[in-house]
Amino acid sequence: MSSKRVVLNLAGDLSEELSSLVKVSELSIVSSAEELRDSNLAYIFIKSHMGSFARYNDLYGTLAKNIPIIALSDVENKMDFLGYNGKGIINESFLKTKSAAKIVERMLSKKSSLKIENAYEDIFKEFKTIKIDSHESIGFYADLLSRESDGKGFDSLAIRNYFVSVVSYLANLKRFKLVDLPYDVEYGENQNEFLVQIFAKATNFVSDHVNNSFDSGNSSEMHKFLLKMCSAMANVFDIYFLKSSSKIVLTAVWLDRRVVNKSNYYPMLLVNNIDSFGQIRKEWDEVKTTPQVAIDAVKEKIKEKMSAGEVSTGRLDLAISSALWIAKFPMLLKKIVKYIQDCRSKEVYSKDINAITEKDIAGYLVDYPQEKVVKKLTSGDYELILRALVNPEIITSIEESLAQTEEKIAEDQIVRGQYFDSVSKTFEQIDIDGVNELLQSGKVIVKGQREVLKDEIIRIHGDPKDGRIDESIIRVHGGRETVSDLADGAGDDIDVEDIIYLTDHGYEINEKIWNEKRGLLVAEVEAQARAAKDRGATVEEIRSDMLEIFSKILDVDNDTAAILIDGVFENAKGLFANEKMFAELQQIANTYSAEINELRLREELAKKSVQISNLSKVVDALKIENNSLKQSNAALGAGANDGDKNLLEELELANKKIQGRDLVIERLKQSTHQNVAAREGEMEQLRAQLDELLKDRLERGSALDLNEYKRIVEENNTYRGLIEVSNNQIAQLNESLEKLKKQTTVPGEGDVFKAKDSYMLAVQQLDNQKKENEKLRERLKRLEDKFHFIKNKMSSEGIGSREIVIEQAGVGDSEKSALIARLESAQSMANQRLKEQSLKIKELSQKIVYLESGAVVGNNAAASAINAQEAKEAANKSSDYKIKQLEILNEKLVRASAKTQGDLMASKKEVMVLRSENGAYKNNLQSLEKKLEKYKNLIDDYEARNKRH
Repeated sequence: MSSKRVVLNLAGDLSEELSSLVKVSELSIVSSAEELRDSNLAYIFIKSHMGSFARYNDLYGTLAKNIPIIALSDVENKMDFLGYNGKGIINESFLKTKSAAKIVERMLSKKSSLKIENAYEDIFKEFKTIKIDSHESIGFYADLLSRESDGKGFDSLAIRNYFVSVVSYLANLKRFKLVDLPYDVEYGENQNEFLVQIFAKATNFVSDHVNNSFDSGNSSEMHKFLLKMCSAMANVFDIYFLKSSSKIVLTAVWLDRRVVNKSNYYPMLLVNNIDSFGQIRKEWDEVKTTPQVAIDAVKEKIKEKMSAGEVSTGRLDLAISSALWIAKFPMLLKKIVKYIQDCRSKEVYSKDINAITEKDIAGYLVDYPQEKVVKKLTSGDYELILRALVNPEIITSIEESLAQTEEKIAEDQIVRGQYFDSVSKTFEQIDIDGVNELLQSGKVIVKGQREVLKDEIIRIHGDPKDGRIDESIIRVHGGRETVSDLADGAGDDIDVEDIIYLTDHGYEINEKIWNEKRGLLVAEVEAQARAAKDRGATVEEIRSDMLEIFSKILDVDNDTAAILIDGVFENAKGLFANEKMFAELQQIANTYSAEINELRLREELAKKSVQISNLSKVVDALKIENNSLKQSNAALGAGANDGDKNLLEELELANKKIQGRDLVIERLKQSTHQNVAAREGEMEQLRAQLDELLKDRLERGSALDLNEYKRIVEENNTYRGLIEVSNNQIAQLNESLEKLKKQTTVPGEGDVFKAKDSYMLAVQQLDNQKKENEKLRERLKRLEDKFHFIKNKMSSEGIGSREIVIEQAGVGDSEKSALIARLESAQSMANQRLKEQSLKIKELSQKIVYLESGAVVGNNAAASAINAQEAKEAANKSSDYKIKQLEILNEKLVRASAKTQGDLMASKKEVMVLRSENGAYKNNLQSLEKKLEKYKNLIDDYEARNKRH
């Protein structure tokens, strides 16, 4: 297939702006499939589409070949469009604006940049930034953007709603561990355009997560149509995935209302550089068959595209790994590899170089002198160290770069000036330990066996107190004759001159002297470096100038000063080479980011293919075993074959599922389950420990007062219910007496006796209630006395603050949750007792209703007697005697009625007294409850404070 990228235009005439963008993106346009031949079909342009987009997939393989479809008219069913690899809906009238044209150009040319000032240079003068660390601040920043755009011709309400929707979409992705906080927001404006770009770190992000958010909007799950809302609210909406930094970028543009063509308006939508899960799985299937061949092919493709010509595999591997920490320090990488090689050379049995793992590398570095360096290494760094150990070309590439750097320093005055700056920077950062390390590393090492030499030193001088005998240097004291005797006794391969050299140059800088002289030395080095840079001096010239200065200031001989200067220059050379080399590697990685990301993916998939292969072997073994079982069971009759067939089908289905699943996501899932299980185990242990601790505290009696406090609360609730019952009963009895009073008007003699009976019954009930209230009053008094006793006891023990319950019960932070659970259990028991009291109240209410109904029956009987009496009087009208009797009887009845009313008034007063007493009881009870509530609030405050801390 030709590398020429073409656009199949099925949309008819293109606007001048779109044609220009296609040309700038180095794309050719064809109008029919026959013209494609062997060209690389990059895009399909369509217009006025009706029906499903499946036919484009059938004709051109848009899904299998990953060919994007771009619509030049509005699309109603965007979810269907995106599902068949639709990647853009372009409104050609918007391409007259610079930002919309830039977004389309970026898509067609497959270029991207995270820095907004680079992506939209010369379009916006400046950009403002926002960093969202919490979803709670969404409203604030939405209002901020709305204010920024208000009154400038842009739809500020749409901008605000868009921002809330797009951040809500990211928040939903975060809920599924697909993106991470913070979200970075950049926005800018010019006279006709307002642009907002938001990006976030994403993991395992595929186009399916975009497509599923363009639902019809009828779903009850809001996240299924959030992006559809975003697209509708912006004039231009662009979503793309930056693979080099694993970030999802969402860009929206609003145009001045005056430049928007409302007659044929529809928003633009672009979805760029986001692979679907199917495409990733297809690539997996391609790579896993011949992984190394595919990896080598990508490497060759990168080499071919590099303008510098042929590049070694080592240099390419470094460029691929340029995002790693250790890759930023090639000289350190070389040093670590050399250290591991030295460790391996001392091993009696060395593991084969190709069998070494990253775990082995970590084992070698356990005793590495620079512990801080080892702590910074990640799994990726260990992998690069392993590759550098196995592939010598990586270290060779570093050495070549160092040699090229040295050559440039010697030949190029500008480069040499930059190197002098590194010398000044290196010396400015050095401390006393670094100085003495340089001095010791620069000394001549004594030849011969160290142990023999050590024994001789001890024999001649005794056990040296200064501790100078170590692996790197042996410091020798004494005159030349002593040294000669030492050399004679240390072994035949000891060089006397070397020992004499050590004797003359065994030197360390005193820390006090260094602190006094350092400032002067740093100033002199900077001045010398600056002067050498200005006059174009060579390295030897500046070294000679510094030698005299160092000897004079530090009061050391020239040889010692030379050791220190050479060490600084060498370290500066390594630092300078690091910076140069890493800058070149970074440039390669940025220029060929797509190819390098592809290579990284293929290498990762190649590793996964090994796991797939192992799983396949297991399934194959199960198939063989199943066939054996099938043959063995053949004689057992029909039916066994069907079972074996089903088992075989299940095994084949399992094999397909294993090959097709996303192992990266599966591994994350397993890790999550393990973490949750471990966390639950820890929580169970903590709960058991808390229960044991609280049980122990209670058994020792340290929480007795707390239990008494809880019991008081429960009894208080019970008594409160009883007093309420009492009040209700008194009110109901009072109502009954009032009814009797109203109904007692000119009664007959029988009615008077019935009224007296009712009155006596009421008086008896009141007496009973008085006795009950007296009992309640006594119990309430005892309760108050007990409460004050506990309160005084707490106060006397110094427990009056918000720690009252915690201190009294001996409860610490770790026991709070168990204590609260027990308090809640006690509260539940109190509620149950209240329910039981409610039932008693209901029974008493029914009893009072029965009494009232009895009173009504009595009144009816009295009325009947009066009617009968009136009939009798009518029958005996003629009898004056009867009249006289009635008059006398009437007087008696009036007097009886007056007495009855007096007795009723006295009863009413007595009821009022009882009401007053009950009111006082109720007030006392409420006061007691407030005090109890106060202590409960203290407990709640204490718990809330501990939760915050």
